[in-house]
Amino acid sequence: MRRCAIAGLVGLAVLLGLAALAVSLIDGERLRPPLARFASDALGREVELGEVGLSLFPLPAVEVDGLRVAGADSSGPPLASVESLRLRVAFWPLLSRQVAVRTLHVIGPAVDLSQAQENGTGSAGSSAPPPGPDESGSSGEQGASAEAPPFRIAIQSVRVERGSLRYGDWSLEGIRASGGVGLDLEGTLEAELDVSGPASLRDLEMRLEFALEPDGRPRSGRLRFEAGELSAGNETASLRGPVSGQAVLGETWRLDLTRTAVRAPGAVEKAPGQALRLAGPLPADLAAVPSPHPVRVELADAALELELDPGGRRVTLGDAGLELASLHPYLDTGLPRVGGRVRFDGLGARLDPLRLFGSARLEAVEVPLPWGDARVSGLLRGRGDELELKGARLRVAEQDVTFDASYVLETGAASLAARTRAVRVEPLIELFAEDRSLGGRLDSSATLSFRSGIESLRGQVRLDLRDGRIYGFSLLRQLLGRLAELPVLVASLRGKDLSKYEDERFERLSGTFEVRGQTLSTRDLTLEYRYATAQLRGSVDLQGEGALDLRGRVVLSREVDAELGMTSGRRSVIPIPRIGGTLSRPRVEIDERVLAELALAYTTRGRVRRKLDEKLGSGAADAVEGLLDLLRGRGEP
Repeated sequence: MRRCAIAGLVGLAVLLGLAALAVSLIDGERLRPPLARFASDALGREVELGEVGLSLFPLPAVEVDGLRVAGADSSGPPLASVESLRLRVAFWPLLSRQVAVRTLHVIGPAVDLSQAQENGTGSAGSSAPPPGPDESGSSGEQGASAEAPPFRIAIQSVRVERGSLRYGDWSLEGIRASGGVGLDLEGTLEAELDVSGPASLRDLEMRLEFALEPDGRPRSGRLRFEAGELSAGNETASLRGPVSGQAVLGETWRLDLTRTAVRAPGAVEKAPGQALRLAGPLPADLAAVPSPHPVRVELADAALELELDPGGRRVTLGDAGLELASLHPYLDTGLPRVGGRVRFDGLGARLDPLRLFGSARLEAVEVPLPWGDARVSGLLRGRGDELELKGARLRVAEQDVTFDASYVLETGAASLAARTRAVRVEPLIELFAEDRSLGGRLDSSATLSFRSGIESLRGQVRLDLRDGRIYGFSLLRQLLGRLAELPVLVASLRGKDLSKYEDERFERLSGTFEVRGQTLSTRDLTLEYRYATAQLRGSVDLQGEGALDLRGRVVLSREVDAELGMTSGRRSVIPIPRIGGTLSRPRVEIDERVLAELALAYTTRGRVRRKLDEKLGSGAADAVEGLLDLLRGRGEP
């Protein structure tokens, strides 16, 4: 429609020039009404002409002061208007059916293409198409005339000043243009203008070299442009600064944003001077622009292949690899600097609403965490409103954790299923704490879910830690130390070395924890030492240093019993009212009454058992003790 409007104006100008040649001696004002009617019929809209002037020497010329082409509503804004138009035409080329416009000077042209959308030039009121040869009933002489070659038009020099063009929310203002086109339909056009709308371009300079087919279609074209200031964006992203580019019909287009600042708070912070260029193919037939459009994004040390589908509002990353370190200069300073490599395999997004598709493989992607760097590898997949990471491996402190994870975009819900096998705990603990507090080889599994806020965390964790050590803590040391301090046991323990039972090392720590927010609760936590086994239940608060609230019992080995004076019978069971303290500093609490009962039992029990065995025979003490346990409800029949 834009081409029709411009062609109509040029055709009108040529028509006025031809009329000046034919009636150079006639007053221009007498030609104004018929010329306006002819132009109105040709354009399908009402055309008003201002003062018309004609001259023959030194070249045939026509001047029009004021021209108006009506819009969709004749009483509304016009489709086009011109303050003044000056046209000079060479006379002799007309004899060979050539129109050679020496100069075309247009001042103040204003075109509103939104008016052309509602009522095009082909609407009612336009002249009907001429009859075909079989319908005209014309003579053979007329038929020969119809086959005569058309006029060929050339504009040696065209100049436009103070032009403007509007289309929807877009407007081009302050247009200054110059150029020309030869009889071979090859030409150039240079222009300076400002563009405003959803985005703006100030001080835009452009040069177009082109060649046209006889029917007006472009045969070739090359465009170069540069703008002093590009301004685009909103509160989430913006572009500010100079921009340049070029396009070659049938080859490629390129847009250089190297001097442009690009900001997306919390994500992108590209400073002027950092390389950023966009490029893509440009078909010879502009009506055949592919969809989706391939776009190449070139950075200083990397390149990305994209496919843009504006109609489907989709963006797809092509099959290529990317070193993430190459993105560091373009990222917001508040973002962590991630390393490693990502290989894209059609990962993309559809906008409004946001949906993900395709996949990408993470290859040792380095993620800085508060307690140290980690590397993540695995397959990332988009599944509509869900992003999932399958078969992933997290390597931290030279230890591996395998896991699957997912995240739902709309709800923020996340899930995690993680596993470890024979992982060394010491390096992991040292990441979180200055002092090493726990050691061993860990097998574990965890299934967790999260929606919003830490209090929504739910799941289950299974731990199995073998050949471990709680540094600075021994359960038996605390128990035996308290017993050894009792006066009633001091004499019986005199000369005995209990230190061998105070080893911090344990054989196994295992249990299942239920997770609710920042609290872990368990009913089957087992801590196995060589000389004792603790069976515990309770909770661990993950806030702060990890407060403990456990209780249960400790079953002593026969060797410890013998050391304390119990040489036979059932293994001693010591109730543990509470284990408090923190994960790094556990503290066993035993009340004084329980200690007194234990001391009394150890000092009298041995003598009673020996007398029973002497009087009733070997094994009698075990039988009597078992019966008493049944009566107290502590034994099994």
